[in-house]
Amino acid sequence: NGFSNSVLWPFLHEQTEKIDYQVENWTAYRTANQEFANSAYSEIENTLIEGQNVMVWVQDYHLMLVPMMLRKLIDERAESPSNHAKRGKVQIGFFLHTPFPVVEIFKQLPVAQELLDGLLPSDLVGFHVEAYYKNFLAAIQELKGVPVPRPNHALTFNGRNIHADYFPIGIDPTQFEDALEKDPAQKQIKVYEEKFGHAKVIVGIDRLDYIKGLREKFQAFERFLEKNESWRGNVVLAQVVVPSREGVKAYDELKSQIIEMVQTINKKFSTDHYTPIHLMYQSVPFDELCALYAISDACLITSLKDGMNLVSYEYIASQQAKHGSLILSKNAGAATFLKGAILIDPVKTEEVAEAIEKALTLSKENRQANFKKNYAYVSTNTAAGWGLSFVAELKKIANDDALHNELQAVANDPKPSRQKLVF
Repeated sequence: NGFSNSVLWPFLHEQTEKIDYQVENWTAYRTANQEFANSAYSEIENTLIEGQNVMVWVQDYHLMLVPMMLRKLIDERAESPSNHAKRGKVQIGFFLHTPFPVVEIFKQLPVAQELLDGLLPSDLVGFHVEAYYKNFLAAIQELKGVPVPRPNHALTFNGRNIHADYFPIGIDPTQFEDALEKDPAQKQIKVYEEKFGHAKVIVGIDRLDYIKGLREKFQAFERFLEKNESWRGNVVLAQVVVPSREGVKAYDELKSQIIEMVQTINKKFSTDHYTPIHLMYQSVPFDELCALYAISDACLITSLKDGMNLVSYEYIASQQAKHGSLILSKNAGAATFLKGAILIDPVKTEEVAEAIEKALTLSKENRQANFKKNYAYVSTNTAAGWGLSFVAELKKIANDDALHNELQAVANDPKPSRQKLVF
């Protein structure tokens, strides 16, 4: 956790001022990755001995060295004198759920080379967004001297083909739609409607994290109220902050800062019957979450950098009845795909304040049109589809490699081949 949370998390999200690199944490990270690689190999060893092929899918930045370590174990055991029988082959996939930084930032990390070494023994490296995939290729080109491949072609490193591509993750929208039809969520909708009354509701759902732009969100909402006196008393920000990494100094400080900000803003604009920001520092049960999404007139996402941000998808899935507006940071991966969102630069306070006003005053026809675009994407690009597409690509690579090896064997055989190849 030391290296993952103090180095990789801020580094991958381009928050370099937050990095706290300690050699002992890097050593611990390597040790933890080796343990995962050992465990993975133990799981697949008997299957390989039986001559069956295996697929291993490694997930996220905590395990960036596992592909290299696992591949080394596989190769060492295959070369052992005791292994005379034909062994199965292993396809290794790796997926990064965070952004991959631009090469100018990536190469600043003392262990940047080692991280690339960790990933390159994979057969397939996946990302959420094309930009992250291109940043990865640029890093390999600059730090490893590997030419960027043509589209749909593998890159070659140390005699191996490595494929990289982007596979946008999604959600299961039916979970939200089904929940909203049931009594627990319907009862909670009534609770929220009574609580907020006639006021328009802007919802925010974020983990406590500096990448989520919570301070920027509150600053923009404050600016919106300053500029728009008529909205005071008529709009609330219902903000859920899910506790995260409690006991870590930076996160404890962030918690204190946002609580103080909310108190200041509420003191500035509250009346006997109106509180502008309703801060819920807690995890919210699923039925309550669906209800909060459903009653909201807008959703405000101000991430400074985000791999995807599935809150935006969850909001859309819960808005079949209301067709609320989505205000979305252009720095979230989801901004690439949700064409009906109002995109913002979260650090530009005036811009976000204006986007809030736009979201609340859009005509019904425009809101419906935006919702239709967003829902068309969310409903067809699901979590299940994401997983299936990655696995299908890994299988395709395995089949292509097998065919390549077969053709190579035929080409190298001095005897005329009687094998018939059908394409």
